[in-house]
Amino acid sequence: MPKAIETSSGGCIGFKYDITCEFNRLYELFLWFNGSRYWVMVISPEVEKGPLGYHTHVLPDGTLCLEPTHSGCRTMEEAYGKSVLWANGYSVYLETRKFPW
Repeated sequence: MPKAIETSSGGCIGFKYDITCEFNRLYELFLWFNGSRYWVMVISPEVEKGPLGYHTHVLPDGTLCLEPTHSGCRTMEEAYGKSVLWANGYSVYLETRKFPW
């Protein structure tokens, strides 16, 4: 995991971190553990959200859909790695209106 700041949001303690994707877009994300799984939420920029994460892989509350079951990730490393992939995929979506996977 890159340099991250431990912080709290909505009563959850987690880590705020930045990702600059390969398209040079900056994403500010928040990763937390809910007691059973790790989740990631987009802080900025404002992103398109959809029901059940369709099209953009962002749920209505801003949480990333990183698993087909919408159940979060088993490890912090997995959640972070998938958030990096999401940032690149979302940038492709902004250019083409299609997510690359």
